[in-house]
Amino acid sequence: MTAEQVLRAALIKQMYDYTYRDLAFYFADSESIRRFMGLGLTGRTFKHAALQDNISKIRPSTWKAINRVLLDWAKDKKMEKGRQVRIDCTVVEANIHPPSDSRLLYDCVRVLVRLLEQGREQWDGIAVQNHNRRAKRRMMSILNAKNQKARTAAYRDLLKVARKMVGYAERTLDRLESLGRPEVHEYALELVRYLILTRRID
Repeated sequence: MTAEQVLRAALIKQMYDYTYRDLAFYFADSESIRRFMGLGLTGRTFKHAALQDNISKIRPSTWKAINRVLLDWAKDKKMEKGRQVRIDCTVVEANIHPPSDSRLLYDCVRVLVRLLEQGREQWDGIAVQNHNRRAKRRMMSILNAKNQKARTAAYRDLLKVARKMVGYAERTLDRLESLGRPEVHEYALELVRYLILTRRID
């Protein structure tokens, strides 16, 4: 492939969101794309492996130069002023779970347990019971419930667990206030933050 063909192929792939296999297919099937690539109607085409190998060699600095040329052209044509940057907001799959109420409540319980156990290690008089396992089981029951009745029962128990943790946290704040030590201030602020989040979901 010539450098121009590599660039043209990359532009087609980007414009139409083709995979490399799609790209190879349309090079062989589409008359307009073949003309754009300068292949002619009967010329040879490229396999997807060759396309991937060549396009992946385009360096970031090359893309930056291409974008600069396009922007200057658009400014000359008064199509774009170039004062704002637009980013790709395409939704893609990520390893972040969807923010359902049950998941958020479980997250709050988990973090409150961690914070309270840290506080118990540092200061006397802080009581906490670890309800992580129970909260996780209820969250999973909600997600996998076969009917609304089962889901409601599990949700009520998860709320009960979350409210217990809120109670532990409130008593811990009272205990910290009675200690009157300046070093507890940052810890107390973190605890208050998650208390507010838990109450908001509850």
